[in-house]
Amino acid sequence: MDELSDIWIEQCEAAREIRDAWGTRKALEYLVGEKFLNHVRASDSDPSWAAKLPLFAEEIRQLFTSVVANIVPCLKARIAEVHLTSGRAVCGSRTLYTR
Repeated sequence: MDELSDIWIEQCEAAREIRDAWGTRKALEYLVGEKFLNHVRASDSDPSWAAKLPLFAEEIRQLFTSVVANIVPCLKARIAEVHLTSGRAVCGSRTLYTR
């Protein structure tokens, strides 16, 4: 594994621990609402980060199959828009995450 893979793999492992301790919502907030969106932002300026997005999205799908089944296409396509001022992530007209 390379350094970039290690980062998202460790973040997914942390999300499992968060899910077990504090529930799915907290784990999703951490992994999708924070870590994945940071990865997306980093990929805008670095193709090596962009190359890892499909793998990261697939691991999120496996972790939260029942919860994110409807949003994975948006995650994989990187069409999630982040509204930093409102703390919302949307895919088209669907709100995926709200702080």
